[in-house]
Amino acid sequence: MRERFKTILLVFSLSINFGILGFLAYSWATSYLQEKREKVVFPEEVTSLSRPQAEEIVRARRNLMPSLMEKREKIQTKREELIGLLKAPLPDRQAVKAKLREVSQIQESIQEAALDQMLLETEKMTPDQKETYFNTIRDRMCRRGMMGMPGGGPRCGRRGMMGRW
Repeated sequence: MRERFKTILLVFSLSINFGILGFLAYSWATSYLQEKREKVVFPEEVTSLSRPQAEEIVRARRNLMPSLMEKREKIQTKREELIGLLKAPLPDRQAVKAKLREVSQIQESIQEAALDQMLLETEKMTPDQKETYFNTIRDRMCRRGMMGMPGGGPRCGRRGMMGRW
């Protein structure tokens, strides 16, 4: 009887401890993800920006983020619809092409918004600041490579196999 009571007490204690650990882990993860979502990326390499310039850029990016997130969600929805069309026994090519055009239009609007953002951010920069800013953007794109994969994409200024361009 005493052994059984100890076993039950041990199981009860472990379940409470694991419950508390799970709650703490969940709380930490949600706060971490919320901070990450709210964080606005700012090119640290452009250190010559004045405080007002930096604050203006961060403010503009914060204003842009909600619309970009909405557009990304629309793209995801359209891609899911596209997969639904492709799953059909005999996919309708016209419907698939139309859905691809919808995705492309949303992607184009994101690219235009990014371009507008870059122009807004560089509007009051000096030529040296602009040079550093765009070099940073270029370096980050090349470092991530095509499709976000490591190793860089083509035309990143790196030599290919055997030292050839």
